[in-house]
Amino acid sequence: MRKLAAMISHTCNAAVFLTALLGALALRGDIGWDRPYLQLWLLMVVLPALVLLVGIRRGAYTDVNVSDVPERRRYLVLAIAFGALAAAWAVALGLPWEARFIAIAMLVWTLLIALVTTVDKASMHVGGTTVVVALTWIIFGARTAGLVCWAPFAVSWSRLHLHRHDLGQVLEGGGSALAAVLLAWLLVR
Repeated sequence: MRKLAAMISHTCNAAVFLTALLGALALRGDIGWDRPYLQLWLLMVVLPALVLLVGIRRGAYTDVNVSDVPERRRYLVLAIAFGALAAAWAVALGLPWEARFIAIAMLVWTLLIALVTTVDKASMHVGGTTVVVALTWIIFGARTAGLVCWAPFAVSWSRLHLHRHDLGQVLEGGGSALAAVLLAWLLVR
């Protein structure tokens, strides 16, 4: 059961969902992967993951979970920078509303989770997965989101089962994600 919980809660899950969301948008529209969606993917998924992996090798972070609050603060500053770059890129290029929405929502969520991290260790796993599922729901509708709506619940269960977070921290992660999507929706529409 612990192995299943560890697999479900792995950090890359939100990145995989975000990659799938950006890929679906690229395939749906007339903008190919060689264009802005690929660039957003690089800014929001690849570069932050590389920074984390390099940081682990250099000893700045103990593992991919970034469990320690001081470690989280260092990483979140970099994640905010990448998010701001992605949002500015999407707005400056006049990308479709979906691309701007995704970039702004991820930036707002990162800002909110960084704010919460100053006082508590909110679940970034739950928040990251929740924000991507909420984005999928708004962009593609309930039918498509129904395929992935289980993810935040599974990740929440795994974080609780592994004793990495308590219920309040899981709710902080999911709540910050939903608030970020709502704020981004208000900004983009």
